[in-house]
Amino acid sequence: MAVNLFQIEAGDTVEVGQAMSAERAFPITYLNDVGLSCTFERLELFAVGVEAEDFQRVETVARKILELLSHTPVFGVGVNFRFFDHDVDAKFSDSLVTKEDLEAKYKIASTEVRSALQVGDGTTLNLVRALDQGGIAVAFNFHTVTTGTEIARALLNGHILEHHKTAVAFMNDFYDQSDFTVQRYGAIEGAKNDE
Repeated sequence: MAVNLFQIEAGDTVEVGQAMSAERAFPITYLNDVGLSCTFERLELFAVGVEAEDFQRVETVARKILELLSHTPVFGVGVNFRFFDHDVDAKFSDSLVTKEDLEAKYKIASTEVRSALQVGDGTTLNLVRALDQGGIAVAFNFHTVTTGTEIARALLNGHILEHHKTAVAFMNDFYDQSDFTVQRYGAIEGAKNDE
């Protein structure tokens, strides 16, 4: 992995980290500030931050993987962000109230609303808004259908940064949320205007 994806010379010593969590069945291996994880369905890459250079590193590794595995069927490219807040905002919670008036008869333990939005260029935004006792969560999955590795590689040139900007603008426009914390597997650090 170090030699093929990061052009590290054979025999060089490198720092590698691995993260596990209860919500993920598969570990994430971090090398040179890019996380990689394989599930049964896909290969997942993780940025360690939300700056342009963090996303560029991920895209560079993704393009290299697609170059090395050029005959592997690739049917889509997904970019995911999740926003959390432990303080439940009235504007957010009101947006998840349904017309059935369930809260008149029951105590609602959690609510989840899913939407698939067409956001242009063949990309669908699968948006999940959730509310429970722990707070609120908004999950963005920007999914672009591809028909091969060449198309997927072409997408990965500023694609992640653009989707991150869209997600941050969405949170600000619809929920007046602009102050976020970056959550990483294994660490949580504060950051302004970031995921």
